[in-house]
Amino acid sequence: MARLPVEGDAMVTPPGTVNELRSIIDRLNTEFRLNILCADNQLYELWLSLGSVHAQFLQEAERPTAKAVNARLATLARACTEILDILAIERGGFHELPPEKLAAFFQLREILMHSPRLRTMDAVSNLLLSIVDQTEQIKHASEVAKVDLAMVKGKRGRDQLAWYDALTGVLVDFASLHGIPTAVSDDNAKGVPSGPFYRLAESVEGEFPKELHAPSAKARAGRLRRALGRLEAEQK
Repeated sequence: MARLPVEGDAMVTPPGTVNELRSIIDRLNTEFRLNILCADNQLYELWLSLGSVHAQFLQEAERPTAKAVNARLATLARACTEILDILAIERGGFHELPPEKLAAFFQLREILMHSPRLRTMDAVSNLLLSIVDQTEQIKHASEVAKVDLAMVKGKRGRDQLAWYDALTGVLVDFASLHGIPTAVSDDNAKGVPSGPFYRLAESVEGEFPKELHAPSAKARAGRLRRALGRLEAEQK
């Protein structure tokens, strides 16, 4: 099982305590008439592995989504377009500018003429032409970057729950070690998911912060089944 992750001087404390994990096992034994015997070192290893999962979730939560990055790139592209529109006069685009952009351009040029580093019309013109060239490059790069992000957009949903695949893997290892069937069954009488593996996942999930909890028992069972399917596919 995974060890407690360390990044720089910071450590992610595993959720709950070893004693709470032992209580979970005791409840499983009682509810499903099991005889799971866990040595202290096994529970400690499980506890550390859960810390690793928690660290993975925190790292993924800090990673910006493709949608958020795309929005920033779109803003940058629009800003570049505005700059290019206003500075179009330097490339003979005088007749294409609306009055307010013409006024903005002449006001900008007037201010630049007073700069100690410029002073002459030629110097100002060379500066503006240079800005136009560089802005065109930036606009093009931002548009290409948006296309690149759109191409990988379909992978985002899975990436967001990669930590849950890791959690499921930890639980599968533990369950296999102690003879617990790794399947999510249903209690038809109550209409809710059940079974020792589901209860193990539900109980362990309860030790994590609330933002990691599934919104409902049905949702938990669904993502647990999907994670099991992905793990099984990876092993083939």
